[in-house]
Amino acid sequence: MLNRKYDVHSLSVIKVSENGVTHFYIGYSTLKDNVFVEVLNGKKLVVPDENDVEPLANYYSLLAVRNYTTGESLKLTRDDILRKTIQINMDYAIVQYEKRLNKKLDDTANISDLDERLRKATLSIFPKSGCWSSSEFRKDDNSLIQHLSDDKWLAMRLQRTPELQDVFFGSIYNYVKTSTFFKEQRHNYEQVIVKWQIGWMMSGGDGWLVSEEFSGDLINFDENRDIGFRLGIYRTLRAINMDSETIEEGIEVNSDDWRESVMRSAFRNTYEPIWPFAGEKLARMKPAGEEHMSAWLKIRLYEYYQAHKDSVDKYGKVTPEMQMSDEEVEELREYLAKMHEERMSYLEELKNSKSTGTPEESPKILNKTINS
Repeated sequence: MLNRKYDVHSLSVIKVSENGVTHFYIGYSTLKDNVFVEVLNGKKLVVPDENDVEPLANYYSLLAVRNYTTGESLKLTRDDILRKTIQINMDYAIVQYEKRLNKKLDDTANISDLDERLRKATLSIFPKSGCWSSSEFRKDDNSLIQHLSDDKWLAMRLQRTPELQDVFFGSIYNYVKTSTFFKEQRHNYEQVIVKWQIGWMMSGGDGWLVSEEFSGDLINFDENRDIGFRLGIYRTLRAINMDSETIEEGIEVNSDDWRESVMRSAFRNTYEPIWPFAGEKLARMKPAGEEHMSAWLKIRLYEYYQAHKDSVDKYGKVTPEMQMSDEEVEELREYLAKMHEERMSYLEELKNSKSTGTPEESPKILNKTINS
């Protein structure tokens, strides 16, 4: 029985709808009116409407159902019938999906205030504040920040807003990919996040990523605090899946909020260090000269530009220091090498001096430098 073959002309396709779900079966007619037996499992099917029955041969081409040389009809095995059953049901499902799709498209096209609703929904999903918490370091399928570069995710987020629940997803997705307004709002929010992060770090906020290369938690006392600080902004925001180019833009657009201040701090950490000058020795330490700091900052800005030229050119402001000639740079380096040697000698003598005297007293090397 399992090896039996069925003549294609003896079989029918029976459409059965139950509880709003439609299935198609392949079966053969019995002697009773409107009663069929499904080939694959022997199930009896009662079909009250003759329009729900169609010859299986209609689902094949004319050349396929009969060998016109021999005159024989197409014979089907159970495997053939199983494959055909699956194909018929799949084809029907695709047609129904396309009908629903076209209806949704038509319904969406008839929404007169769709543009206004899309704009309102866009404004509702992007916060005005860039504040975020440490929970963003954990992968979260519901995190807006972690999906700012994912157009499909953002479209699904928009569709959940009250304004767009009746709008076809494809229209929303296309809006996310093509709308200038949406891109502007997303970009604005991204930049608010970067600015907030910089402000958080500048105000002493913790939880941002810093390498041990820059003294770890003691980065505020590191001689390269400025380098580690910038890297910390980048690494922290990349860790929550923000776009690298977006971060670079925010760092440069907001450079006035951090760069010079942190560079000055790096200078003081080098030439006016707290360690190991606590107490009376720290009180006796004379500040480094303004001319020294000014020259050091010029070179620091020049080196910064060499390291981040592309980002500065795209998003930042190119300063005169960044564009110094090779001769100017060489002259400054020679001057700074001399100042560095003198200042290090002074700090070494201060460190080794006795912890006595008054803050007005200073090592001989400092007097020698001032008088020279």
